[in-house]
Amino acid sequence: MMSDLAGGDAAHDANNDTAHDPTVPPLRLYLTIDDSPSLHTDELTDYMAQRDIPALIFCRGDYLEQNPEPIIRAIHKGFVIGNHLYSHRRASRLDEAEIRQEITRTEALIDAVYVRAKVSRPFKALRFPYMDRGMGAWFAEPLKLDDDARSVVEDMVGLGLGNDPKMTPSEAQIEVKNRIAAFLTAQGFRAPDCPDVTAPWFRQSEELNTAPDTMMTASSSDWMLTQRHIGKWPYDSVEALSARMIAAMRAPVHHGSAHIALLHDQDELAPVFTAFIDALVAHDAVFLPIR
Repeated sequence: MMSDLAGGDAAHDANNDTAHDPTVPPLRLYLTIDDSPSLHTDELTDYMAQRDIPALIFCRGDYLEQNPEPIIRAIHKGFVIGNHLYSHRRASRLDEAEIRQEITRTEALIDAVYVRAKVSRPFKALRFPYMDRGMGAWFAEPLKLDDDARSVVEDMVGLGLGNDPKMTPSEAQIEVKNRIAAFLTAQGFRAPDCPDVTAPWFRQSEELNTAPDTMMTASSSDWMLTQRHIGKWPYDSVEALSARMIAAMRAPVHHGSAHIALLHDQDELAPVFTAFIDALVAHDAVFLPIR
């Protein structure tokens, strides 16, 4: 059964009760952003830069090809750019040659914007669209997760990503994931260095802890507020979603760990993005450097 680590009124109460509470340790986040660039990337990166909030921004290749200028400006503001594949299709619906092509085509575009920005690229980062690493709904092999890890990952698979946790990967899908992971390693990709992510469920999972692509430990589920999703899920406001996210990040299973947090840069989500950041700042969140 999908677990809701922080839901409904309980999440909202937790949000109100812990804001600026000196007895509650601050949230610590490595901020990651998917689906850039959008119509609002400039204003969102300005918003973050003005608040000294670092972030790792994952770009769709098709959008980057059409609109590179906001990403060049984001590089100048100090943000790190990562690969979100070219066409934002699920890896489990592509063959392996197509996956590699999606990756390498986007890599060429990212390299080009760094050249245009006259900035050395810090490292090669990648996150798969929908966190689909070739295994469909699950981004980690469920049978290799301990009880705590499986509970957390199942929640992220369901309410975090909108996938069906009952759709567990086949052996063939797992083999594809492993071959693509080997390809990424050979190409020099790595996850950002996140030493403050110390949750035992994450650190003790070899797959999560050593993956060459970027994982997450907390999802904003902001996609629930897009037109095609709103009203179809149990959360329908920024207040409810940010409360859920904050309460989930404070859950005992994490033992006070920092988090790799996921938000989206989409045309219709700009007000949602800034509202999420405001909610996190209200809880004295500390945004950690991306390296």
